[in-house]
Amino acid sequence: MVRPGLMVGGWVLCIILLCLSGIGWGRPILPYKPIEGCVRQGKFVAQLKGYNHRTGHWEEHLCRSTAQYEVKGGMAPLDLSPYEGKRIQVWGHGDANNCVVTIDVYRHSIEVIGPCP
Repeated sequence: MVRPGLMVGGWVLCIILLCLSGIGWGRPILPYKPIEGCVRQGKFVAQLKGYNHRTGHWEEHLCRSTAQYEVKGGMAPLDLSPYEGKRIQVWGHGDANNCVVTIDVYRHSIEVIGPCP
């Protein structure tokens, strides 16, 4: 006969191992942070920090990208035409290697800082 305490301990160990193995996890959740940039010709232009695999260092990249936001099942482009020629601050995460900016439009608004230089 199996003791109840041993069975509960076994289940707890299985749950811990499942969590540590990453089973059931989707893509990693990237932290949202403030990103400043200008809107020029409908594109979001910002300095993003990315890892250069050739040199092995983190570097600043000037990225000109189409802003996007998360929707159920993927991404959708964000229309930035009302902010044309303005410097804005958005909350999101930027991928400097692919020059993609994903903006969190559900919890944060787009803030106009001023005109683009």
